[in-house]
Amino acid sequence: MKKINKKFTLIELLVLIAIIGILASFLLPVLSKARKTSRMTVCISQYKQIGLGMFQYVTDSNDILPGDLRYGSNAQYRDDSDKLSGRLAIYMGEAAPSNTYVNNASFLCPSFTKTLTGVSEGVAIQGRTAGTYTDTDGSSRQYFGYTNSYSSVSLNSVLEPSSTVAHFETDDVYEPGKAGGNISVDVRHGYKGFGALRVQLYFDGRVKVLVQRLEL
Repeated sequence: MKKINKKFTLIELLVLIAIIGILASFLLPVLSKARKTSRMTVCISQYKQIGLGMFQYVTDSNDILPGDLRYGSNAQYRDDSDKLSGRLAIYMGEAAPSNTYVNNASFLCPSFTKTLTGVSEGVAIQGRTAGTYTDTDGSSRQYFGYTNSYSSVSLNSVLEPSSTVAHFETDDVYEPGKAGGNISVDVRHGYKGFGALRVQLYFDGRVKVLVQRLEL
């Protein structure tokens, strides 16, 4: 029996290429969304690790929260940083604070480098400590205290831990030493004005992804 070798015509090849292009146009957004979802899953897991580290710190410190801290939170720390990443380092399997800067890996958002280039992950401020109360003199203070001003308080002092944010991802990314600080309007799990997603840790250890439409 004679074997028939059928060759594709130019029109058939063009049709095939067009079909592949259409399929790719459908698949690329799906793959992009899957990557973002995967990075967010990692970020949520990291925030849970931060929460566990905070509770272990509190257990070893007679219920006192880590402090006193600066508001801005980033991964890089050393013994004089006054950052949450440094206070919780040994409880999260990281090196004890010393006179050398190192990174606490759980404070490095996996989506950070996808929205910002040319800036050190560890140095840039990617989150904030939160949670305030009214002091006896009527002033508003943070539960984590504030560096060289006042001390942190006990975890039991947080009146509504299930609804009070302890740490959250910022809308913008900041780097110390830059004019104005603001070096990006992108957030890590969304885009400004398009339902940005930000991970938040509450004082009861719960982690929640807040969905907000940010102002342009």
